Amino acid sequence: MLLRGQNLLGYRHYADDVVERFVERAVKNGMDVFRVFDAMNDPRNMKAAL
Repeated sequence: MLLRGQNLLGYRHYADDVVERFVERAVKNGMDVFRVFDAMNDPRNMKAAL
């Protein structure tokens, strides 16, 4: 699954708890490979998804 850091799958910015819950649910439903990036290469925007 390709995640846009804090933006998850789209362009809206989500809170850390929403991102963490989304990733937890994706893992629970069988997703095992995640690719996370941020357009500005800002690690703070990728931290919650990692």
